Formats: sequence, structure tokens, C-alpha cells
Amino acid sequence: MAEIRDIGRSDKPPEDADCVVIEKAGGRFVVNGFSPQKRSGTFFAPPSFETLDAAIAAAVAWATANNVAIVYVKGLR
Repeated sequence: MAEIRDIGRSDKPPEDADCVVIEKAGGRFVVNGFSPQKRSGTFFAPPSFETLDAAIAAAVAWATANNVAIVYVKGLR
């Protein structure tokens, strides 16, 4: 299971590492995942979520399925 880490709103996750980032945009929660370690790169960008809990659940599920260790939550908790 992926680890959930809180980071500041202006912090950036590592650019060369597999990760998922959750951010708030316009009252909804946006999830973007990237796994550059995969041969062709794997991306995750589902439609936005109404709740942070739903965004975290989707992010953790994708991260776990793709062996991505960290889900970053930017300035939300």
C-alpha cells in the first residue's frame, strides 16, 4: 500500500520519482499520478473528486496497483 505524505502547497514532489499528487482546484480534488520508471511511462489523471477522502482512495488504489510508493497531499490536511 502507498504511503500518504502531506506537503506544503508550494512544495514540489520529486520530478524523477514515481508518485501521485492530490491538489485542490476549484472546490474539487484533482489527482495526478506518474510512473516514469515504467518503460513507456504510466499516467493517472481521473476526473476530479468531490471529497478529499475519495481522491485519496483512488490515488492509493492506483499507486498500489502500479507499485508507486508515495501519494502526496498538497496543503490540504
